[in-house]
Amino acid sequence: MLKNNSLKLCLLEICTVRWKGRFKLALSHIILIHKCVNLSLASNFHSSR
Repeated sequence: MLKNNSLKLCLLEICTVRWKGRFKLALSHIILIHKCVNLSLASNFHSSR
C-alpha cells in the first residue's frame, strides 16, 4: 500500500513539475505576444495620428 502511494505521489510530482514548466512557458509566450501586440498597436497609433 505504502509503495503504491509513494508511486502515486511521485507521478503527481512529475505531472505538477511538467505542468508548471508548461505554464511558465505559456506565460512567457503570452507576455512576448502581448509586447509585440502593444508595440504594433503603438506604432499604428503613432502613424495614424
